[in-house]
This record gives sequence, structure tokens and C-alpha cells, in this order.
Amino acid sequence: MEMTAGPGLGDSLAIVPNTQGVRRNVPPAGGNVQDFVASVDFTVAGLNQPFGPRKTGTVGGVDVFLGEVCTDASGRLVVLGGEGKSQSWVAPAPRLEDYLNNPGWFDDVADGPVDATITIAGQPGAVPVNEGAWVVIGPPDFAPDVVPIVSLYDIM
Repeated sequence: MEMTAGPGLGDSLAIVPNTQGVRRNVPPAGGNVQDFVASVDFTVAGLNQPFGPRKTGTVGGVDVFLGEVCTDASGRLVVLGGEGKSQSWVAPAPRLEDYLNNPGWFDDVADGPVDATITIAGQPGAVPVNEGAWVVIGPPDFAPDVVPIVSLYDIM
């Protein structure tokens, strides 16, 4: 199978099973990938749990708010994303050349695993949960009547 990379990436990329792909956003010279990936963990338990304290991760030394979690009256998990913000960790900010893959820039679009432990009142131990879930927080829809020609699936 052959795939052509999105706008601004130029070369076509071959998809080879069980191999590491080409990194879409390479860290700057001297940088470490972990320095440019914000990560936060949340824990929530019970019914009607309010949003906890706001947590931020860092990207290139800049704080970034990624979202918050709570539960509703039925105990369902509610996940809210960031603030629809993009920013540069470089000063002055480099010029934006494309809608995607602009060196020195990040946004608060986020995704990550959701794992659960379920306990039932009056029953010993936890109920086994065989599979986790994945939550994706997409960018804001500033033009809801305009259908994008590129989906999130196309660029991930």
C-alpha cells in the first residue's frame, strides 16, 4: 500500500507493517520528543464528581492546558478538551506556512487512553475491564457549515 503525505510534507511514504514510521513532527536540534509532548493523568471516581483542579502539561517549556474530567449523575465519564489554542514556544513566533506541521508551534488538541477500574458497592474486589478506550479532543469547528476536505483520520 502506498500513501501520499498531507500538504506541506512533500514526499510519499510507504506503509510497511511492523515498522516504525517517519515522525511527522521532528523535535528541534538538541530537543527530546518528551520535551514536546504534553501529558497529564486524571483520576476520577464516583457519581457526580466535579471537575478537579486544572492540569497543564508542557510543550517546549510552555504550559498547555489539555482538558479536564468529571462524572455525571450516572457515573459516566465526561471529558472536556483544551481551550482551542495554538501557540509557539519560539520567540518571535515563526511564520505559519501550512495548516499542519509548522515548526515551533503546538496546539491543545489532545488524545489519550482511558482505563477504568469498576467496583460495585457490597461486592469484594473490582470487576475486570478487558479493554480500555481512547479519547480524542479535536480542534474547534470555527466554520460549522464548511465541510473539511481532510479528516482527522487522514492526517493521523
